[in-house]
Parts: sequence; structure tokens; C-alpha cells
Amino acid sequence: METLRIGFVGLGGICRQRHVPGLKKLPGIELRAVANRTRESSEKAAREFGIPVVCDSWQELVARDDIDIVFVGTWPYLHREVSVAALESGKHVFCQARMAMDYRQRLGKKAAWVCADTLRTGAIGEARAYTDALDLPLRLVYTPQDLSAALAGLDDVDLVLIDTPGYNPYREQEIVELGGLLSELPERALYLVVPANIKEGDLFCMSGALSVFGLDGVIVTKLDETSTYGGVYNFVRKSRLPLAYFTFGKAASAGLEAATSQRLVAALFGKGWNQ
Repeated sequence: METLRIGFVGLGGICRQRHVPGLKKLPGIELRAVANRTRESSEKAAREFGIPVVCDSWQELVARDDIDIVFVGTWPYLHREVSVAALESGKHVFCQARMAMDYRQRLGKKAAWVCADTLRTGAIGEARAYTDALDLPLRLVYTPQDLSAALAGLDDVDLVLIDTPGYNPYREQEIVELGGLLSELPERALYLVVPANIKEGDLFCMSGALSVFGLDGVIVTKLDETSTYGGVYNFVRKSRLPLAYFTFGKAASAGLEAATSQRLVAALFGKGWNQ
């Protein structure tokens, strides 16, 4: 039987817990090489699993002639680049979800970011950091009229992400101001973005105040900053709003995953994002 030699780019938690134990049970498999973010991490993984070759970079691993299959277990921002390079080198590829980091890579579409959260201290700097990391054009708007002008200049863009200011659901005037902004967007998908550690009562109050605008789903952030997810679960179950995305960590795009109810239930039983 021919032996298939596997090289790991990013031998982290999921590979350690699931892929490697399963691969070790199969005949004709050799764990040949590993390349993690640091030499120290690579050497630790090599010692743990008896991997003979440690590479200083993923490029070095992909170029090796003694590798048949490349397992890509990195953060999503590297999935496409490593996978394509490995395929071009004649390797088979196993890539953890997601294959592409974002809308542009996956579908070949153009996207842009419009920041309407321009009054909060540091908000513009944050927007610039995100758009630089994602290589997206950025437009700043201060009034509903500015928003119309910004959108008119983005006719060649397929998807426009609009970051609205945070509004206090207990202040009616702020909700009215949000309505003025949204009135410039007759065709839109509107998502409620909330931190996982928000109080359940405040979450229902917020969604109630914004329901007049027609919410399309929920994006839950900061999932790694709490160990209790009951409030979010109760809200999703009672409100019937679809879960859109979960975010965690500080990376601009790496800590983003499509949300599922199964993942949230797993977190309730101890398999959270900070484990």
C-alpha cells in the first residue's frame, strides 16, 4: 500500500483533537511535516505527535517534494492562499472551513465599508483599521444626506457594509435619528449587533425598539469574553430572529463564523469560545 505523507499548516486545537487522532488510526498514513506560526509551536507539535520535519514557513512546507497532502488548519485569513499554493504545487488539500476569508475571495465580488459611526471617540480609527485589514474602500458619513452621496459613488460595488452608530433604545430621539439614516436605504438587510455579555432584559429592549425597522438577523460579538450564553439563547429562541454571525477575538476577520443554533447550544454545555 502506498504511504500518503501529510504536512500540517497550522496544527492547532481542532487538528490536535480531531484530525490527528483519526489519521493515526488509518493505515498508509505518515504525519510528515508541520509549520505553525512560530518555530517553537511547530517543534512542540512535532514532539507531541512524532512528526519528523519542522518547517519555518508554510511556503517551505508546501514546496517540499515529500508531502502528498496538505492539511490547512490556520486562521481563515490564510485558507485560500495556502490552499491555492498547495494545489498549484501538485498537492492534495484538506482545508478547514472556511475556504475563503470574505465576500471578495469567495465570490469574486466588490465590497465597500461605509462608516456612519463618526462621532464616537476612536470609531473612525477602528473603521480604518478594519478596512485596511480587509482591503476595502472606506467612506465616512455624518448625515443621511452624506449617506446618499456616498452610496451614489459606489455604483460599481456589489455589497456595501454600513456601520451605524450605537443607539440608546431608551432614548426615543436617538431611534428617530436612526430612522432618518435608514430611510436612505430602502433596499437593505438590517442586523442587530450585540455583545454576548449583554443583559437579557436590555437585549429584548433593544430589539423591541429597533423592530419597527424590520430586523433581518442578529450578529453576536465578544463570545470569548463570557462563559454564560443563556441570555443570548433565550433571546434567539423567543424572538425568532435568525442568527447570522458569531465573532470572537480581536482579529478583524479571523474570529468570524457563520452562526448556528447547534454551536450556541454547544456553548451552553461548556464548549464555548474561551475554552
